[in-house]
Amino acid sequence: MSDLEQQEMRLLSEALRISREEYELEQLHRKERNAANLVENPPKTSISAAVTTSQKAETVYLESKKQPIKIEERPYNPSATHITELSSSEAAQAWMEQARKEAGIQGSVASLSQVEKEQLRERAEYLKQRRAELLSRKLDSKKKPHIPEECKEKAQCSSQEKEMDEQEKKNLQRRKQLAEKLKEEVINK
Repeated sequence: MSDLEQQEMRLLSEALRISREEYELEQLHRKERNAANLVENPPKTSISAAVTTSQKAETVYLESKKQPIKIEERPYNPSATHITELSSSEAAQAWMEQARKEAGIQGSVASLSQVEKEQLRERAEYLKQRRAELLSRKLDSKKKPHIPEECKEKAQCSSQEKEMDEQEKKNLQRRKQLAEKLKEEVINK
């Protein structure tokens, strides 16, 4: 592994460790709050149920108190952040490796189960469709500003613009009529 990959692995493992510690700490606080709430406000079912619930709450509370939280702080090491230049193929490979890690894919696609392969195929298909949609929108948005300039040069475009204006007027009239009808219906009710 190159220095950059090792550095990325260290940073990722550090972030994962910190995240895990924060999660465990939050879970511990939740357990303590739940236990305290159960002890203070037992459910109003029966006496035996209340006793067992409070006993369970106390054991959960005591168990959560027993677990020490280890927080390991490391000093900032500027030499660890040394970045080396990568060739484009190495950068692409590192990027793909990072994407696989983020996606949770370990190893090759051949080692995946049938369900995972199907999910991966569906996801790839969805992403291809989404990409095609975005590209078509981008192309449409690029073409739209140029159409009026071309239309000014051609005589045919002026008639098309008039038709569009007429259609827009008709649509506007329809909307107004519909709004009036809805207004009358609401008032009459």
